[in-house]
Amino acid sequence: MCGEVYGIAESMASILVKEFGIAIRKHLKPLMIPKLIKNKIKEITTSFERLYEIPYILGAINGSHGPIIAPKVNPKSYYRRKGFYYTLIQGVVDPKYGFCDYDYGWVGSIHDCVIFKEQIYEIK
Repeated sequence: MCGEVYGIAESMASILVKEFGIAIRKHLKPLMIPKLIKNKIKEITTSFERLYEIPYILGAINGSHGPIIAPKVNPKSYYRRKGFYYTLIQGVVDPKYGFCDYDYGWVGSIHDCVIFKEQIYEIK
């Protein structure tokens, strides 16, 4: 759809989106999405408990599927039963709807908890 709007080929739009995502991950993620520290964890869990009466919540997680061009490596993993290829994008927000973390590029068949688990190991 983006390619149609700006008059570029679908393959070029796919390349640009991928390059944009890589640039954000490399340059902006470390600046804009700080790693959780002990004081921040306490603040977030207290806010969630105060607002929603649920203790020990560190963030709200949601994932979404984004259509992509079939990758050259392992395309079957990215194929959706609805007839197109896609990747999973996941975000974690705090009680004020600010992003604590995000990730993208996972095969669409993977569950949100697996991505979150991998992110926890990355933080350590």
